Formats: sequence, structure tokens, C-alpha cells
Amino acid sequence: MQIEVEGLAAHAGAAPEQGISAIAIASLAIADLVRGGWHGLISKGDKRGTSNVGFIQVAKPRTSFTDRVELKAEARSHDKHFRKQIVAMIQQAFEKAAAEVQSAAGRHGKVRFHGRQDYEAFRLPNDEPAVLAAERAVRTAGLEPVRGVSKWGIGRQLDDRPRHSHRHPRMRPVAYSHHERVSRHRGF
Repeated sequence: MQIEVEGLAAHAGAAPEQGISAIAIASLAIADLVRGGWHGLISKGDKRGTSNVGFIQVAKPRTSFTDRVELKAEARSHDKHFRKQIVAMIQQAFEKAAAEVQSAAGRHGKVRFHGRQDYEAFRLPNDEPAVLAAERAVRTAGLEPVRGVSKWGIGRQLDDRPRHSHRHPRMRPVAYSHHERVSRHRGF
């Protein structure tokens, strides 16, 4: 999701009381998410997910209160209802922070959210041809396939073992859905 935070520009030395810092709004919101357990790995009862604010951009450095900040955030969960709750908590944190930061005249900042869902979590059935083919390929290589839930997207996984070259982490190919994967054992 994209988050636009709007403050009010004012010179930080001459008239700071007239300004509303968009950076302060974003900082308070992110801190609130971290303190409340809604940023990073999220565990609420039996619900699990993740969220991250991974991008923050301001127009340019200046000696006045920054009046605009753009952020990009994400929310993930295998449970679509919990994912929606994570998104709602992100929005709530930013709206609360915008109401909290105000000028001496009582003006508040504003936030706008633009979001999209890139993909829905899914689980492949046990008899799915792609799962069975991947398992056969792993067995053909002399290994035993392991099914499990993945926190990753569709692609490649990083292997955390050290490598001779420290420039690039070693990659190991896997076949999996967002929920289920068939992977080779660590001997790859």
C-alpha cells in the first residue's frame, strides 16, 4: 500500500509553531505499530502475519517542516481476514498520528491510502499435478520432499549457509505455493 502523509510547511527556525511535520506523523505511526506488535512478525492469539514499512521518501531536505512524505507498506497473512485487520491497524496508526501532530492554530496533518492486493494466499491440494511432479523430481534426485507452509512468495529462497563468495548469498531452488512448498533438504 502507498501512504501519503500531508503536513504543513513552516520554517523550522522562524515559525515552527505554524508547521505540521509529515515526518513526525510518519515516525509516530511507525513507532505505534512497533509498540503495538503490528510491525514485523505479528502474532495475535492464533493469528499470524507480517507487516513492513519498507520505503519512505521526502521531496527534498529543507530547513522547514516537511509537508509531504510518501511511504510504501505491506501486510501479509495466510488468513485474509487477519491480513485485512493488519491493514486496518496500519491505517489506524497513521490516522491517529495525523490527528496527534498539530500546529499552534490546531490544524492537523492528513493521510491518504492507496492499496492493492498483489495476490491471495492459496494452498495446493495434495493431488495437485504440479505438487506431485515436484515431489517426483526431488525423489529422482535421491532426496525426500518435505511439504510445509511458507512465509515467502513464489520464487527462490535464500540459503543461509556460508559460501566461498561473500558477494551473493547462495540460492536454492524450491517449488511451492504461498502456503505449501516442496523443497530439497539442506544438502543441495
